[in-house]
Amino acid sequence: TITQQITRSLLLTRERSITRKIKEAILATRLERYLNKEQILTLYLNQIYLGNRAYGVAAAARNYFKKPLNELTLAQIALIAGLPTAPTNYSPVVNATEARKRQLHVLGRMFDVGHISKKEMKEAEEEEFTIYVAGIDKDFVDKDSAYFTEHVRRIVKEKYGDDVLYGKGLKIYSTEDPKMQKGAVASMKKHLENLDMRLGFRGVLEHVNADKIAAKASQLGKEVIAKQYGSEILWPPGRKGISSPSLNFEVGKVYKAVVTDFRDKDTFIQIGDVSGMIKLDGLKWVHPWVPGTIGYEGTVYTRDPRSVLKAGDVILARRLEGGTFALAQEPLIQGALFSMDPHSGYIKAMVGGYDFAKSEFNRVNQAVRPPGSSFKPFVYAAALDKGYTFNTSVLDAPVTFHVSSVENWTPKNYGGERDFKGPLPFRTCLVLSRNIPTARITHDIGTHYLTAFERKLGVSTPIQKYLSMALGANGVLLQDMVQAYSVYADNGIFKPAIAITKIEDSKGNIVESVYPEEVKKSGDENSVGNEKNKLPEGGKIAAKQNKSVPYSELSPDLIETAIATIVHDKVSLTDLEIK
Repeated sequence: TITQQITRSLLLTRERSITRKIKEAILATRLERYLNKEQILTLYLNQIYLGNRAYGVAAAARNYFKKPLNELTLAQIALIAGLPTAPTNYSPVVNATEARKRQLHVLGRMFDVGHISKKEMKEAEEEEFTIYVAGIDKDFVDKDSAYFTEHVRRIVKEKYGDDVLYGKGLKIYSTEDPKMQKGAVASMKKHLENLDMRLGFRGVLEHVNADKIAAKASQLGKEVIAKQYGSEILWPPGRKGISSPSLNFEVGKVYKAVVTDFRDKDTFIQIGDVSGMIKLDGLKWVHPWVPGTIGYEGTVYTRDPRSVLKAGDVILARRLEGGTFALAQEPLIQGALFSMDPHSGYIKAMVGGYDFAKSEFNRVNQAVRPPGSSFKPFVYAAALDKGYTFNTSVLDAPVTFHVSSVENWTPKNYGGERDFKGPLPFRTCLVLSRNIPTARITHDIGTHYLTAFERKLGVSTPIQKYLSMALGANGVLLQDMVQAYSVYADNGIFKPAIAITKIEDSKGNIVESVYPEEVKKSGDENSVGNEKNKLPEGGKIAAKQNKSVPYSELSPDLIETAIATIVHDKVSLTDLEIK
């Protein structure tokens, strides 16, 4: 029966037909001819469904107990061993009572056949532990690495397709530095929250009457408990000595709370049966939210909490060290952070927004934004490439460019109408970030030349070749900007951003790697996917870490698109350039 289940799940479908049963019998006979019973059982245990989104005993150990298989206790092993007969009906997540019966049955049978002693059986029966309910795929992802993980998933999906990504048991090694990633997320959240507070307080979440404050506090407490313990089951079911879960508040985390009272300058709040306090210092930032205005960080705007809040208000409160809280609000503004090693191209940290759970849009490589003056170093680098020197004199004086037959463009410096400095050295124009000299340089070298130079730096977004591109008018991806700036840090060597260092299939064969010697050992025959998606000759997809690599050793897939774009841009001239 086990052999037939293996052939059906691995080689056939669940179609109910005589043809399928005949094929199943033939394949099962062949399987038993070439494999012994232990090998067949190993195959069975590694692919059988065991409930809780787990296929195979190793996955069950991870999903149910968050442990590797070799760290399970006897009681936990017995619980899993009772599942194969009917994983849905006997799952501790779905039916704890039946799961308990199966666990005790397995322990009893192990004692009967002499595998365990009576003492071991009793200890296992009385052992207490926690069972975890497996959520969706996103729940398995480190919250700080959500944007990075999704970026890696998209790369593999685009290159190999869904069948390989989800069905081949790939093991993907990334370039992420967990400590840097955690720090990047914390920094991003902190600064977005601080900026949002400077923009003003947008008001409370809701208000309840005095007679409903206690009920509201109880509801908020249950919501917190559901988040903290909702994915955990205490085992065995109905065990004594366990009180209802208590509320645990983490420093820095934000919770919904209801205002209950005021004493002098202190505001009292409640979440469930826990009372807290917001000192005046936790409210000082509060001032009315007025579009188009921004306050100052650290300024005291509120001196009386009653002018801002009242009993029955439902607010967001951030837990502080020392046990007190501070008034908080979720930022409307978003941001992005991208960090890479300029010498290897390895991406170290990526934050695509304030909260991945609420917005999966990755602002690192999906949102284009005008870079403004941060684009100017590319203009000056292109000019040096064209023949300018650091001492070339550039005139900082009023100028008007005829950009079309019906349109003129007059660039201005930051200081306004009268901000001109006359002839300036090339170097000084860059140091002072002067707009007019930058526009003159762009007009001189040509927008088509500047566009091609941008492509060499790794800018992949569409480029409109108008003169204001000199001042950063084109939208650019944050990833492209960081990639382009890394060329300066690596002495002019362009290294494409790399998120994946190695991919292995379920058998340990290397699908692709940034380390050429590993790919050569594995061989091209182990590649996953169709011929189009296999590695280029030699198996190299990127530069070795901390070494300059010639163009011939880079994967054509990384730069063919950019080359095609450069060729296109060179012949797409604007009316100004034609003149």
